[in-house]
Amino acid sequence: MNELSKILIREFEMKRQRNLKFSLRAFAKFLKTDASNLSKILRGERIPSASFALELLQRLNINTDERNIVLKSLVETKSHLKEEKKERSKNLEHKIVASCHWLHLILLELSQIMILTPNQLEKISRILNVSLYEVKVAYEELARWDLLNEDGIDNYSTMCGPITAENLRAIQRQFLKMAVDAMEIYDLTERENTTLTFSIPKAHIPEVKEILKKTRDRINRLSNMKKNQKSCIYNISMALYPVCDSADLS
Repeated sequence: MNELSKILIREFEMKRQRNLKFSLRAFAKFLKTDASNLSKILRGERIPSASFALELLQRLNINTDERNIVLKSLVETKSHLKEEKKERSKNLEHKIVASCHWLHLILLELSQIMILTPNQLEKISRILNVSLYEVKVAYEELARWDLLNEDGIDNYSTMCGPITAENLRAIQRQFLKMAVDAMEIYDLTERENTTLTFSIPKAHIPEVKEILKKTRDRINRLSNMKKNQKSCIYNISMALYPVCDSADLS
């Protein structure tokens, strides 16, 4: 139990001793907050901001020394929780990248535009032209990892490592195949196809790669600017590869 919870419980009990009918709702009203929020703070399920905690302490006329102890405790608790969250996120990433599949990436994006349920899997399998079994396996894996319909996770479609080389090739191969299929399925108003064949000093290729990476990252940032307005899923698959080298022709 954190220091703030201890003080709030102590003050609540003191008020109850003076008035046995004094309720948690009355205590919340006295502190100018709602009872549900106060209940979670008392149980340690919610860690309030330092400014809000200070408001509560001031309304209870808590002395400066105890206020400082509480504020220090809040900073330490939040720091600890941040580290725990970071570690959990890291562990989840390891699980994902160990068996990452292109269906995982699409389902993760779908979970950003709707609440995914098992009832929708058959329709998803038809849209993606894959078996219901494959979609179910991918869905169940993400559900087991507690990743579906979560708001705190960034776009895993931008991950390029440490996914195994074999998995990464399989994912890229599938999305390139879908890009080719899309040329026959979707009208030009819904897609964009562009290609560029160019000769260049080989020393400039790393710079070209960096341009492509920055373009991908810029699009990803744009896609996350208005998360509550997302309504569709697109894919961009960029491929830079050698066609021929002058050394091979000499």
